[in-house]
Amino acid sequence: MPSHGQYTSPAVERALAVLETLASAQELGVTELARKLGMGKSSVHRLLATLAGQGYVEKNPQTERYRLTYKLFVVGSTATERYGLKDLAGPVMDRLSAETGETANLGVLEEDRVVNIH
Repeated sequence: MPSHGQYTSPAVERALAVLETLASAQELGVTELARKLGMGKSSVHRLLATLAGQGYVEKNPQTERYRLTYKLFVVGSTATERYGLKDLAGPVMDRLSAETGETANLGVLEEDRVVNIH
């Protein structure tokens, strides 16, 4: 896990690593997460319990594996709204769609992926 300065919190970095790893899979168990992250199972279990308590992950009762919840979507949507891109691009996208008869989408580049926001 890369550290980006002397004022970072290792616990927060580990929790975010759990979220990002879960985002790359549908569901993962504690052992799988610990292996992928190079962390101890008890540490991963505590992080998952904290994230579940805050509503960011949930345990699938059928598989006993963890998955992300929609709370991250809500947080991300709120951040997207604050940038105002949909308000700026919406009229242009509507016009483009009307002129071409095609669907127009708005995406932003986040590292090496395009994230669709409208």
